[in-house]
Amino acid sequence: MTIYLDYSASAPIPPLVREKIVELLQKPHGNPSSVHGLGRRSRTIVESARQELASMIGAEPSKIVFTSGGTESNQHAHQENCVVSPTVHSSLRYINHPTWLPVMPNGAIDYDRAETLIRDQKPQWLVVELVNHETGVIHDVPRLASWTHAVGGRVHCDAVAALGKVDIDVEALGVDSLAVSGHKIGAPSGVGAVYTKDSQLAPIFSGGSQERERRPGTENVVGIAGFGAAVQWVQNQDNQRVSSLLGQFEAQILSISGAAINGGDTPRCGFVSNVSFSGCEGQVIATALDLQKVCCSTGSACSSGTKKPSPVLLAMGRERKEALSSVRFSLGWGTTEEEINHVTSILPEIVARARRFG
Repeated sequence: MTIYLDYSASAPIPPLVREKIVELLQKPHGNPSSVHGLGRRSRTIVESARQELASMIGAEPSKIVFTSGGTESNQHAHQENCVVSPTVHSSLRYINHPTWLPVMPNGAIDYDRAETLIRDQKPQWLVVELVNHETGVIHDVPRLASWTHAVGGRVHCDAVAALGKVDIDVEALGVDSLAVSGHKIGAPSGVGAVYTKDSQLAPIFSGGSQERERRPGTENVVGIAGFGAAVQWVQNQDNQRVSSLLGQFEAQILSISGAAINGGDTPRCGFVSNVSFSGCEGQVIATALDLQKVCCSTGSACSSGTKKPSPVLLAMGRERKEALSSVRFSLGWGTTEEEINHVTSILPEIVARARRFG
């Protein structure tokens, strides 16, 4: 039996979502832009999902635009005169000539220096993640947003790793745009959304007038329906249970000599643990665990397969060798205590073997 500890890469599709998708596929549905009955039925499905997501993040439905996922949603961020968190996801590293926010070794933003930087830089945009995708570190977005707005700037927040794990309220956060993705909470891959406060979102490519002329292309009705169902599902899950399991997991991991939790001494969401194992490569450990039918990763799934150290860990001041020694374990709705105990029972020998042959 496979033990899945890679929820941050993609969450398994839960029963409620599968049932919703199968039900939809078994019935005819049309193009949401069509005016006939089947088209109107599809439009109702899309708008119902939009309402579910809007309610979850405290937004007006009219300010939610469905996209193909978190990367596309993040691409709507402004590209010039930006102050950017250096620990952002790779989908936000396209920004031209960013000024990087100062980050401390634990992954938290150095807020004293950040305030001075924002005041002096007067950026058009501040770009920051709410929850870091590799370490789970939570940033104080409202604080950063207040400083940015005070100098006339706007704020884009990557909340892909935060949705379903911490409370999100776009008004309380003070953001002007916010990106989320469906497959991180159990929807099928290929669907996401972007919130924009002023509803003035310029399409990143040309085409039709779908999504109120803000995102051309026929809507992914099945994916969007799954996204709406996943929003319902995730709001009924016991996050405290998962957080408690993560605490147990980390306590046992830290009994391994040379193991350290990246970001362990700063507020994090209770779903992900990024662990450095000194003296060996994280990829070797992840491969050995895979042979034992345990799924984990060495960082963002978008950067997997490369031998490059994590930009997140490098931004936190880690040396290249130390960054390459890290493994990301991420838990979710299906994780059990028995699974956690099994993984922590086999890890010491795996790490010891990796060190001997490293």
